[in-house]
Amino acid sequence: MRLLGVLLGVLSIAACSGPGVSAPSPALPPAAAHARRSLPANLRGVTYDDLSSTCAPSGGQIATERLLNRPTIRVVFDSVSAGCYRSGVRAFDRYGYTMGELVDSSAMKRYTLGQIQNRAQAYVSALASDVDLWEIGNEVNGEWLSTVRCPSSHECAAQARDVISKVQAMYDAVAAAGLPTAMTLTYQPPQTVTPGYEMIPWERDYVPAAMHRGLRYVLISYYETDNAGIRPSLAQWSAIFRRLAADFPNARVGFGEIGIPKPIVPSSLARAQGIFSYYQSFVPRGVPRFTRAGFWWNAAEDLVPSTKWPSFSREIQATL
Repeated sequence: MRLLGVLLGVLSIAACSGPGVSAPSPALPPAAAHARRSLPANLRGVTYDDLSSTCAPSGGQIATERLLNRPTIRVVFDSVSAGCYRSGVRAFDRYGYTMGELVDSSAMKRYTLGQIQNRAQAYVSALASDVDLWEIGNEVNGEWLSTVRCPSSHECAAQARDVISKVQAMYDAVAAAGLPTAMTLTYQPPQTVTPGYEMIPWERDYVPAAMHRGLRYVLISYYETDNAGIRPSLAQWSAIFRRLAADFPNARVGFGEIGIPKPIVPSSLARAQGIFSYYQSFVPRGVPRFTRAGFWWNAAEDLVPSTKWPSFSREIQATL
């Protein structure tokens, strides 16, 4: 995610608002069994980006998850061995679902294509039986994902190809294992977007046809604080999501990341609550495949322990 142009990591929680979880068949191999676990129609969750520090969730993180209604926890995978996350995702899976983010947008340019391929294969091999949903690209149309420099401030095809080749490598590794995939785009309104990085034209130009057909979820990252405080209206978001749903006919669409750039402090609490309430309260018109995800970025800092910001925690619990 973009942190003033570069960072924002993720761990998400999604919850079940539809049918319950179907028990995996013991006769199936582990990867296939997990792939058949039904994801909720409405992903509802938060992001944890700190599991690599201990290779395990804290008691507070588990306690926070248990206050929610079988959410989806989005876990940001750092530059560590995949095995570091095994106990964490298994612990989260006891009370909800897990979504693994293979590479955050802030880290993408540090990897070569070969390193991305190796990383994707290693993580899928190690965690195929544990992760419910795989995020194979984060804020993929962001101008900060590549070391390729364009000759002007306008987007250039060489930069886009550098990024999308890595995204496709992750998609191919996950899809080959028969596991569900999600991709996150980043939205910038006309007032703030860098020319050439407009979300819909970019994905139409550069995302491969196989991914347009095969992605299970296509999500939008949006941070008002990075975009001059602009809050698109329900009508504007409805038009955006309708176009996205038409471009990805087999995917559910929704918000992938929301939040504020830094953990909550007393002076930012009201703003954080307002952002969360707005993006979790509406349903775009004419978008039957909308999923109310919105993985709050700083969940590890803002929601653990749940008593840290009681009013915000109560709202999270009531919504997720």
